[in-house]
Parts: sequence; C-alpha cells; structure tokens
Amino acid sequence: MHPIQHTVTFRLNEGADQDAFLARARELAEIPGVLEFEVLEQVGQKATQFHLALSMWFNSDADYASYNEHPDHVAFVENVWIPNVAEFLELDYLRL
Repeated sequence: MHPIQHTVTFRLNEGADQDAFLARARELAEIPGVLEFEVLEQVGQKATQFHLALSMWFNSDADYASYNEHPDHVAFVENVWIPNVAEFLELDYLRL
C-alpha cells in the first residue's frame, strides 16, 4: 500500500475573502486520517490561472474515502468551496 497525496490547485472568485477561505480550509487538517496538510501559494509562471493549492496525505484508500465522506469535508465543499472557487484542478498521487 502506497500513501496517497490529494492535491487541489485553484483560483478564488473575484471578491472572495482569501484569509477567511484559507482559515476554513485549514480546519480540514483536523479530520481523522489527514496527514501533512499544507496550504500553498503558486508562484510559477506556467500555470497562472491557479494561485493557491491544498495538499494532504492519507495512509490508505480507506482513510481517503473516509475523509471525502466526513461531514466536515462535505460541509466545507458545500458552504465554502463551491461559493468561493472559480476554477480548480484536482490531482491525486501515489508515493512510490
């Protein structure tokens, strides 16, 4: 079994409160199974449509599935993510 890195890079809607959004996003780190949670700012010149990213690790598929179904994650997506994110790209990786 290889650990899973869940990443999402995104752009907030114009006028969205970035500080409030990121404060709420950081609460996801408290969900059981979430490891090495990071908030990242994109500074490269190649993918300029995205300026922020979230990254976290899970030890197993079961931990990742549990996170996706956790009420705090579901509420974040519905109440914070959907109203504030204009565009995103979600990628998941295995550590080899």
